[in-house]
Amino acid sequence: MGPRRNLMAFRLPALTLALMPWSVNCASDERPQVGVMVPISSWATPLSNNESVALVDDHTACVIVSYEFQVQCLDRAGEFVGVFGGEGDGPGEFRFAHAVVRGPERTVAVIDPLASRLSVFKPTGELVTEVAVPRVFEPLSPIAETTVGTYMPDILSNKKILAAVDLSAGAVLWRRELRMPSDIGLPSECGLSWGAMSQGEVLAFGACHSQLLFYGAGGEGEVIVTEAPTYTGELPNQRDIDEYREGVGFLYRDGVVPDAAVQAFAQRRRVDRITGRAMTYDASQRLWVGAGRNRDRSSSLDLYLDMAFLGTVEVQDRMLGFDVLDGTLVVLVERGLDEDADRDGMPDRGVDWYDVRDIGLSRE
Repeated sequence: MGPRRNLMAFRLPALTLALMPWSVNCASDERPQVGVMVPISSWATPLSNNESVALVDDHTACVIVSYEFQVQCLDRAGEFVGVFGGEGDGPGEFRFAHAVVRGPERTVAVIDPLASRLSVFKPTGELVTEVAVPRVFEPLSPIAETTVGTYMPDILSNKKILAAVDLSAGAVLWRRELRMPSDIGLPSECGLSWGAMSQGEVLAFGACHSQLLFYGAGGEGEVIVTEAPTYTGELPNQRDIDEYREGVGFLYRDGVVPDAAVQAFAQRRRVDRITGRAMTYDASQRLWVGAGRNRDRSSSLDLYLDMAFLGTVEVQDRMLGFDVLDGTLVVLVERGLDEDADRDGMPDRGVDWYDVRDIGLSRE
């Protein structure tokens, strides 16, 4: 399936409702204020099995088209800036493009865990550099000359290793095993999400259903656990159940998921974060967390500053991934299924752009 041209580029005036201060008091009966936002621009993306999006600058975003082993970079109007990649082991090719992350000097990095490689491109498609990285390496902040991220020592491990990689030499400078949730008294089944690192090198991760874990600089020192005050413990909706049935079919004979497995999933509380890269710090050092609750016709992002909850921003459609740069937020979404327009039974995908310069979130 080849690239598709922009199908729905448009611009609308931004609308932001006032976001009031909110205290991190999980026992409070009050509800946090929600700021409802409208995109300033939107464009369609091809069918893909990947949920990653990255801002190269405040006018260019890149997504992965998994079935073509490609990366597409487009501007705010939905016009192609570049399309690159392809299946293979050669320069600029991918075995499996897992994620895109912003790189230095208006570049985008593509992480390929099957090749244990990180490739940096200009958005027009020119390959800048490729370096070896640990398998399933997940950078905690935009790519720089020295990049800090995490990886698992092996596919069956429940540990995470924090490592610094020198991209100029392609060498791991240091490694450090992170304390896992079970090491600090949380349930043994808790793992760590793809995390984020602040400018002060505080590390933030999601764990279990509703916890956020904050590690001191370099992953050392005290680990502070915060309960997400917006967590509702809701059960999967029908859209979640349908996606589960389709997604795990390969585990069963003839691709048929037993009813008992579906029922067990339907009774399991949802994790309060989207999958993939669920959090990032912005230029003001606010932590944005893509929430996994109530994702159908709208989605939510919770914001924190210095571990204190600030409020929630609501965006349209079902959020799959997001990125923030300066005053720009982009959200990769899956549109609601329209029985008339989506006759193939597959909901459309798109990228929505938001102006978040003046959302007015602070603790004051």
